[in-house]
Amino acid sequence: MGFLKAMKSLFNGTKYRINRDILIQYVNESIQISKENDLSFCDEFYLSKSEDESELHLIVLNYDATCDSPLESEEMLRGVIIFDVKGKHYNPETDTKFYTIEDYINLKLADFGEWFIIRNDLGEPLSLAKYKM
Repeated sequence: MGFLKAMKSLFNGTKYRINRDILIQYVNESIQISKENDLSFCDEFYLSKSEDESELHLIVLNYDATCDSPLESEEMLRGVIIFDVKGKHYNPETDTKFYTIEDYINLKLADFGEWFIIRNDLGEPLSLAKYKM
């Protein structure tokens, strides 16, 4: 049974029960790592009110990182941008942009409870380990 659970987790990502303060700390840590290592990609994850609710899809990108071939629609973008992704892939021309995680929380998570779910399908961040579901 453990093997099946591990395979399901591999394909569905890992879920954590967090609050707003934990989300702020997590996103800011991802941004800091990206800046320190000159990486354009910071993170990608999903937020939901509960396990049976629809998810919000976020992608965090660092446009101050060195990039030799940006997309034409991204050439003028600067700083760290949090994209509220509407589809499977982000679109810098149509997705809503946020410049801080606090702004995102204030505008998009107003109706979330104190505790909610973050799902990360890119790995298992050590900073979230104690919140794993």
